Amino acid sequence: MEKGYPTSVVVFGRGQSAQTVALPGAQGARMLGCRGLADIGSWLRVGKALRQENADVLFVINQAPTIMTLPFRWSLRGKVVGIFHTTVPRPGEGPRTALFRIAARFLDRLVYVSVNQRDYWRARGLASARDEAIVNGIDLDHFAPRPADRAATRSAWGVQPDDFVMGLVATMRPEKNHAQLIDALVALRQRGAPAKVVFVGNGPDRERLTRGVEAAGMTPHVVFTGEQGDVRPSIAGFDVGVLCSTSIETLSLSALEILAGGVPLVLSDIGGASEIVQDGVNGYLFEVGRTDQLIDRLARVAQPEERARLAGATRRTAAAFSVDRMLASYIALVDDLVAPKR
Repeated sequence: MEKGYPTSVVVFGRGQSAQTVALPGAQGARMLGCRGLADIGSWLRVGKALRQENADVLFVINQAPTIMTLPFRWSLRGKVVGIFHTTVPRPGEGPRTALFRIAARFLDRLVYVSVNQRDYWRARGLASARDEAIVNGIDLDHFAPRPADRAATRSAWGVQPDDFVMGLVATMRPEKNHAQLIDALVALRQRGAPAKVVFVGNGPDRERLTRGVEAAGMTPHVVFTGEQGDVRPSIAGFDVGVLCSTSIETLSLSALEILAGGVPLVLSDIGGASEIVQDGVNGYLFEVGRTDQLIDRLARVAQPEERARLAGATRRTAAAFSVDRMLASYIALVDDLVAPKR
């Protein structure tokens, strides 16, 4: 919109978080309240909305919206671009993925948000008229380090200056695998490390995760902040950012925000994690599900000298993920799709 392109936002699902609604461009979004692929009313609402919007270029995000657009594809005058954010699907999503494979063949362009993700799906035969990778980006200036927030944030959490704070920013869903970080916390504290965990976010797994923390005897060492409208003060309080995801994760925006905030990362090696983390340079990777490797990587970062070395490379390596670069790529894509063909 700021670049001179008239835009509108149509939300397929049944709700948005307050944080999403507050984002630039999200005001006035049209809410369709779709209940899923099995609900015929949802398909009818999608068709009506698409005809009324009559867009020159329609971006559909992820599998269900792409699938639900397919029956109306030939009644639309504009081009249709799918943006795909998933690498490894959740267990049980085989039927949806099969339908997405069919729908993708009728897209004018399929956009991946990670090079690793593109290569993963190309190797598995996902095809479209044309595909490309436009890697996720963030506002690097907005997420620049905020050292002035560190002491106040950690004091509010009740952690000490010398505590080793491991932060995880994610919706609490099974695929985010928060519980693995609790297992690592137990092991690190048994080794004598002054380790703490801070979970930023909420979600359906919150209650189960809380019970797991209590059962492990880690309640005094874990902070649940809930969903935060501004995560920057939390990032300032971290010593390391962690993601333990087992599926879905492709190129995490929260990981990019933490990196831009000057904090090293320890990520499960899924999707585009190895595009963000240069192993041993700005953080470490560990094999999905390998708690022993997670503990080992965190034990390294718990050493102040090693942590300072890794932190020194964060801003330099984050520079590749600017929102300006990402926007320029999407604008070039739109211009290519709407330009008159000779």
